[in-house]
Parts: sequence; structure tokens; C-alpha cells
Amino acid sequence: MAEDILATSARDLRRATDHVQLKDLLDDLVNGKLTHLVALDAGGIACLPAPEIPPNTLLLPGSFNPVHEGHEEMARQAAEMLGRPCSNVLFELCVINADKGAIDVATLCTRIEQAVARGNRVLASRAMLFQDKADLFPNCDFIVGYDTYRRVLHPKYYAPPGSSERSSAEEQAAWVLEALRRLQSRQIRFVVAGRVDGDNFMTLDSNPAMDLPEDNLIEHIAPLIEGHDELFCSIDGFAIPPSEHIHRVLRDDEVLKVKAKRRRVSYHLAHTPHVAGVPHIDPWEADRGRLIDALRLCGAAFIPIKKDVFGEGPHFPAWQDLWREALEDFKSFCKRSVVRKRQLRFSKGEDLLRTRVGESKAHTPDVRYNFGVGHDAASEGREGWRDLAWICDDFRRMLSILTNMVKEELSLAAADFKEPCGTLAAKVLSDCESWAGSRLRHSLYPPNGSCTEHTDYGVLTLQQSTGPGLEYFADNSWQTLEPPNGFAVIFAGDMLEVMTNGQVRALVHRVSPGDFRQSHIVFLQPDRDTIVQPLQSHLRKDGTDFPPVTYGEWHSKKTSLAFRKFLPAKGGQNSKIIWLSHGFVHGLL
Repeated sequence: MAEDILATSARDLRRATDHVQLKDLLDDLVNGKLTHLVALDAGGIACLPAPEIPPNTLLLPGSFNPVHEGHEEMARQAAEMLGRPCSNVLFELCVINADKGAIDVATLCTRIEQAVARGNRVLASRAMLFQDKADLFPNCDFIVGYDTYRRVLHPKYYAPPGSSERSSAEEQAAWVLEALRRLQSRQIRFVVAGRVDGDNFMTLDSNPAMDLPEDNLIEHIAPLIEGHDELFCSIDGFAIPPSEHIHRVLRDDEVLKVKAKRRRVSYHLAHTPHVAGVPHIDPWEADRGRLIDALRLCGAAFIPIKKDVFGEGPHFPAWQDLWREALEDFKSFCKRSVVRKRQLRFSKGEDLLRTRVGESKAHTPDVRYNFGVGHDAASEGREGWRDLAWICDDFRRMLSILTNMVKEELSLAAADFKEPCGTLAAKVLSDCESWAGSRLRHSLYPPNGSCTEHTDYGVLTLQQSTGPGLEYFADNSWQTLEPPNGFAVIFAGDMLEVMTNGQVRALVHRVSPGDFRQSHIVFLQPDRDTIVQPLQSHLRKDGTDFPPVTYGEWHSKKTSLAFRKFLPAKGGQNSKIIWLSHGFVHGLL
């Protein structure tokens, strides 16, 4: 068993007391001085150089960028269904990807440290292909998803040196046959999870076809499996639903999301199923401390509206009365003390699509009316609000919900790391962040009103609405983001994308034309001088980390686009936008 590794190799155990020692061992591995190593938690990262891997060990291959609950649940269920302890599982990370080439040592260090910090054991090796893995770790079982199984016997992985891409189907089948015999001789086995595809449950038994480039290859290779079926073991009821994929930022299509047929297992988010790919979570009870994990899925989550937390709610009828007053008797509206002091603002001038497209787009305001309240206005006290004190009370309550959530999330994410002084994480954990950039917005959409696609500027957005219309962009299409009755929607903004180093993506969303609707929104946004940068636990240190952002500069430049204000850059040129592929503004120059 895998738990015997420590006992049988204790004299060889080398404690990695700092980052350098793990790096040195990985240097040896990448340079061919080691064939493999095992990293595990022993009061710090402990490394075993080239230990013998005992028979019947379960190996879960993956890129683990990063390791997540999907991997861990897949390993747990496979071990449970095979009657083995979870300590029998090793997460197998190859330092050379068969399709993408070598992984740099700094990236390997980060992935291994993150996996071990979660209590997993990592087997790092140089074995790119399954036949190489079988040679190095005979008598072991490999946990794979259905999609990986379909690629296991693709001829391209077994082509002899110097072979031609135009090799005949018979020649390619011969390569695969040789690979099957080699794998069988090492007495390994593939433990294959099923896959939910629409209404179908794709398993090894029901759909054994390989993922082959040409139909005639299937004719030659598929029959070979029948003669080597002992190589493959299908786990009944063990499924990977495509509608519940971990967010694409994880870049690991080998092992995605796991769900058992006989009992619900949903990303460790406790009690409700996903609807349209959006998780339902209870961040106050069952899923406490799991908000960032949930947002990794698609950038949004539904949370229950509990009266003891939310209070009486957004007062939609009162907001509609105030809107009529602003439209029908604007002079009286402007005589209100909070309006004269610009504590309550009323506007219809944003073009949020320009925050994604840039200044080249003509300014075309979105079709909606907005009431806005800033943090300072709400913090001065409710007395000056008079008959509108309910606005101030509701803003404070919802802001408290968000700030408490973020503090709890960061206390877990940054527990083992010291965040740099002046950064958002450090200020939150030391109670020095006042969230002065936060805003309450109440939007009213007339019939056929709309809001163009955009991402929100801050960390989190909490929204309650009176009807459908909100949509988010995922899997190359627009999808409805309508919470069930009794739920609100919470989603990620630009600053959470920075803090998680892209592991959570800012939600691209819009409001499509429809019936009259209202949206009550609170944006959690940092102080102007707060520096937002990736959490220390999320750094990759491979040159791809997000750069630090001063929130005030970020906010000013995005609002300048939305409200058609031009901020000249150095040399008198208009500000330019640098976009990530996702559409998130990485920097403004």
C-alpha cells in the first residue's frame, strides 16, 4: 500500500524545509538524474527520491494546475469503490507533458506545494506516456476519466521513431497492439470513470470506442481491446458530468468534475445541485469558507436569501416610487438633502461595453436608469437620509455580508502565507481595509431595457432582481443567470481575478432586453490606494503572474470609458487597453 512508502523508506526521507530543496530535487528529476520522487506532508514538505512504489497503488495522472476538489473526489471515490484506503492514492504529475513539452521547475514547485498543502501525496516522474508509466510503476492502477481512456490507445503516442504520418491503418494498429501487450505485461489496469453526456451515461461498457482520427482505425484497433479487456476496469456509477466542469482556467481536461450516481457529491458544496452550471452554496453554514472554490466553476454562485442575514430585502416598490419621482418631478427630487449633497445619484449615462471594447467604440448609453450610493454617503449615518433611511440601512447590511465573506475566505486562503503590507489581503486580514470604493446601485430597466456585456470592477458583486434578464458568457455562448426563488446571485469582479491569479475569472455578464425589471446590486470595491495582487498561495512564479493593480487607478480608467471621459496618457495619447484572452483588462497604459 502507498502508506507503506514512509515506513519502508524512512531512512531515505529528505525533509524539504524550504523551497530550495524541493527545487533541487526537481532539477535532478527534469535533468534525468532521478526517475521519480514522492512529495508528501510530514510537518512540512517531505520528499522521497525514487522510492519503490508498492503494488496496487492507485495513481491519478494529471497536470494539477492547480489540484482541486474534483481531483480529490475522483481519487476518493475510486479508492472507496475498489475497497482501498485514500492513502493508497498518489497524484501522478509528469514533468514533461506528452503534447505540450517540459514544465519549468518553478511551476512544478508551485503545483506540488499546493497539492501537498491540501494533504495529498504527489508522485512526480519523467514518464510521459502510459507505457512509460507502466514500465516505471508496474502492478499499479491508473485512475482516468472516460475522455482520457478514449485517447489512451491513440496511435500517435506509440509511433516508432522515424515513422510516417501516412502510415497505413494496419501499421498503426500494430503499434497499438504492441503497446497493449507491453501494458499487459506490466500488470497495470486503467480504472475508468464514466461521463454524463446529455441524457447518456458514457461508460467503458456502453461506449468502448477509442478517440481515433480515422474511421478505418476504429475497425482495426477497437477489436484489440476485446482481447485485452483485463486492462480496463469500469467503475459503476462513477461519472464526470460535462455540465459541471471545473472552470477552464484549470486547463486540465483530463480530470474534471466528479459526481456519483448513487449519492450527490458536488464539489464539496453541500446541499443543492447545480442549475445551468452555476453552483448553489450556503456560505454561512454547510459551505462556509468555500465561496472562492465555488466561483472557480463559472465565476458566479447562487446563495440563499436568509432573513436573519439579509433583513427585509431591497424594497423594490419603494425604489420604483423614487424612480417615478425622479422622472416626473425632477426638481422636487433634486431638493432632497441626500441628492443635493450627491450622496444619492441618479444617472442614465453608462456604456459598459466600452470598458471591454475600448475608446474606438462610439459612446451609446445602456438603456436603464441607475440610482447610486457611495460608501462615504452610507457611513455618515442614517439621520440625513430621513424618509430614505432604508437605502442606507440596506446598503450597510449587504456590504457587511460581503466584507465578512471575503475576510473569512482570505483567512483560509492566506493562512500559511504572509501577504505583503499594503495589499488587499494584508489590509483585510489586519482590519485596515475600509472598502471605501464600494457602491450600492439600484437599476431600473424599462421595457426592452438592457445593459451591454462587461465585467465588474471590484472583488465581488451581490445582486437581487425582480425578474429574468441577467446572462453570463460561458462555453462560447450566453446563458441565463437567473437564481431560483429565495436565492441571490454573487459573482466575481476584476479584482478577484487578480487576487486568485486567474483561477477565478471575472464574470462577463449583461442584461438582455425584456420586461420591466429592477436589480439591486452591491459592488464590493477596495480603497483607492489599496494594491491588489495575487495571493501568495496562488503565485506561479513562472512569469505569468498577474501584475499588481492600484485599485483607484483601475476604477478611474474603467469609469472613464463607461462615461465617455477621456484620460490622456503620457505624450497626450488616449489611454490604451491591454486585454487578456478572457476579456479582462490586464493593464491600462
